Amino acid sequence: MMSKVDIQIIAFVESVRKRLFAIKAINYSFIALSAALAAGVLLAVLSRFIPIYDVYSKFLYMIIPALCLGIIYAFLKLPDRKKAALAADSKGLKERTVTALELIGEDGGMAVLQKQDALSHIRTFDLKKSIPIIVNRKYIVVALILAAVFALSAFLPNSMNEKAEDIHKQKAKIKETQKKIDKVVEKIDKNPKLTLEQKKEINKKLEELKKDLKITNNEKELNKALQKWDKKIEMMKKEYGN
Repeated sequence: MMSKVDIQIIAFVESVRKRLFAIKAINYSFIALSAALAAGVLLAVLSRFIPIYDVYSKFLYMIIPALCLGIIYAFLKLPDRKKAALAADSKGLKERTVTALELIGEDGGMAVLQKQDALSHIRTFDLKKSIPIIVNRKYIVVALILAAVFALSAFLPNSMNEKAEDIHKQKAKIKETQKKIDKVVEKIDKNPKLTLEQKKEINKKLEELKKDLKITNNEKELNKALQKWDKKIEMMKKEYGN
């Protein structure tokens, strides 16, 4: 059974671990943020050569996952109690914490004296001053440079923006049309006036329409495909009824 001294020593070591975790979490988060910014800069550069819709919104979607990865990695790298004790000892406790930690649970005269000596030094140990939560300056500088480059790219003209916007609208239109087709398929399947063979034939044609929409490369082709299928649908309506 642990004594009060044992509990206090362990509590101190756990406080050191939490502080070390906070330091790692902040630093790894800056590394992850820099990685997200680098990806954003790369996207911004690529968007000058190939149409990429809404680069800056895509970057925003990367930030939270990147920061989460940084915190998760810090958690995975969380030092055990012995490493935390060594970190505290390196700041002036001179192996007292590690020794006291190894003596946890022992109640011999010498063990008790060593633990009490360690605890007396721990009580005067300024954790905030000795193990400050600071960010590596290199990480801050890299993140600031990447952020500045990325922000600057937003103000530079991009001839591909209009094309990217058109492609996005086309995809949205295709998606909307495909949803409408799916609703029509549902209605056809529930229509008691149509035979099974008729349903299969109509659904087959509608699936062909969906495939045609997928392979359209521009708005002109899309409109042409829709016009062609408008005629086919009108024919189906006449053949099978509205």
